[in-house]
Order: sequence, then structure tokens, then C-alpha cells
Amino acid sequence: METHLAHIMRKIREEVAAQAEIYGDGFDERNTSNDWVSYICRYACRAANVRTTAEDQRGALIKVAALCVSAMLVLERNEGFAPKHYD
Repeated sequence: METHLAHIMRKIREEVAAQAEIYGDGFDERNTSNDWVSYICRYACRAANVRTTAEDQRGALIKVAALCVSAMLVLERNEGFAPKHYD
């Protein structure tokens, strides 16, 4: 039987893969740190909405975690984010 942590990590890996399939690395590479934080905040706010169901909260938090992982992958590949919009 899968543990709670293993289940959550599997869901995050699946979401990272789904995002990569939709957007690809090229899109991620152009994101600034501001972009990543904006995406993360968008889904975190959805999870915090009091009218959100538990299932919707889980889904939004999985997206938050997957976005964090994707941002970290860009950092690892590029040794940092793309320049900020105002650079």
C-alpha cells in the first residue's frame, strides 16, 4: 500500500510531467522568478479559497508543488532564472 507521502510525491511527479507535456522546456526557460511566483501564488490562492472543496484544494496544492519543482528544475539547468523583465 502506498504511503501518504509516496502518493503525494507521485501526484506531484505526474503534474510536473503533465505541465512539461503542455508547455515544454522552452516556455519554462523564459519564465522569470516573478513569473514563477505569480503562477504559484495563483494556485495557492485557489487552495486558500474558503468555498473550495477539499478535492479542489488538493489539486491546487499539487499544482503549487509541481510549479515549485519546475522552477527548481529551471534553476538547476540554467544556474539561475532568466533576467527579470526590467533587467
